[in-house]
Amino acid sequence: MSSDPTTWGPQPNGFYCPNVQDVLGSIVNDQHQYVSADLDTDPDSPDGQNNGIFADRLAGAWDALRALDAAQSRDGAEGDLLRRQGVMTGTVWGAATTTKVQAYCILATGTTLVAGTSLASIAGKPDVLFTPVTDYTAATDGTFAVLFESVETGPIPCPAGASGLTVIATPTTGWTGVSNSLAGVLGALAQTEAQFRLSQEEDLTRAGSSTALAMAVDVEQVAGVLSCKVLENYTDWLDGQGLPPHSVEFVVYQDGSASAALPKAIWEAKPAGIPTIGGISGTFTDSTGTVRTVHWSEVVQRPVYLSYGLTTGTGYVGDSALKDFVVSTLTGKAGPGIPLIALTAKSAPLTLAGVLDVPTFYLGFSTSPSGTANLTIGTREIATFDVARVVVL
Repeated sequence: MSSDPTTWGPQPNGFYCPNVQDVLGSIVNDQHQYVSADLDTDPDSPDGQNNGIFADRLAGAWDALRALDAAQSRDGAEGDLLRRQGVMTGTVWGAATTTKVQAYCILATGTTLVAGTSLASIAGKPDVLFTPVTDYTAATDGTFAVLFESVETGPIPCPAGASGLTVIATPTTGWTGVSNSLAGVLGALAQTEAQFRLSQEEDLTRAGSSTALAMAVDVEQVAGVLSCKVLENYTDWLDGQGLPPHSVEFVVYQDGSASAALPKAIWEAKPAGIPTIGGISGTFTDSTGTVRTVHWSEVVQRPVYLSYGLTTGTGYVGDSALKDFVVSTLTGKAGPGIPLIALTAKSAPLTLAGVLDVPTFYLGFSTSPSGTANLTIGTREIATFDVARVVVL
């Protein structure tokens, strides 16, 4: 603390921001020096109360100056000042997003599913609701793929199969069934300040560059793309990733809504004259009127099976709650190319009430797993989890 104004503001060791007591001490010192040494500045006196009011307001102004000084660097900027830093790099602060899942709906001719009104829920979880991203009307009787999103934002697990999106929460004439064969693509919470700073750094890397990282960041700007990894082969021979010479492969993880925009985004991100590789293709017409064909790959889901042998005690939450917790925990740690560490999966239940030990544990990619080692997840894959694939022995 310092009541000497000459030590406030920009200093050799940084910006010193006086607090209320610093400012109050300076006011009182000046009054006793320039007005009267006998002036009553006790906090209960009229002058003392006025001093307190002015000191509080001035301290607030100094704090604003501190924030402006800190905002001269990205690391120091906060709140709206950090958002303004993003304007210089064209970076938008990431808002919270919904979990999306490709649902298969059994519909009669003319039946319309209305976004925000037609709802389906997770099996056994009536409060976890999903709705179509856009209105959908069935042209004929049949089963139709409809993109749904969670009503709430954030990483809301939506397992595949029997424990997934199976319940019609708003009975509708002509809508008789709903299911999902693949797990939902998790949404996200709003970016933290630290994450937004990192996004700005990535955008600076992206600008005017055709490195693998810059190309990936370009494609990640497409709405619905959760992540992108670019594999490249700059040699004159087929490489270990299966890429032909001098080619690139965009491995995209998306929520199902981005496919139409990907060909143009990938074409504009890649270097001129370099072919794109992948099992999925799309076309777009460029500014010269030429139809371009672009290839890419999409992340493949790898269902994981888990078996737990538990030692439990007083307060055990029960097998059902344990399965839900394990699936939620491990889903939150999963990502394209991220291996499943056996110790991470084994120890997940230990944070639950009543779980004393996990003496036996197995994991694998098939029913009745017998493995105990880490599971390798390929660059083009992501591990997925479902309570139906978790067994408590």
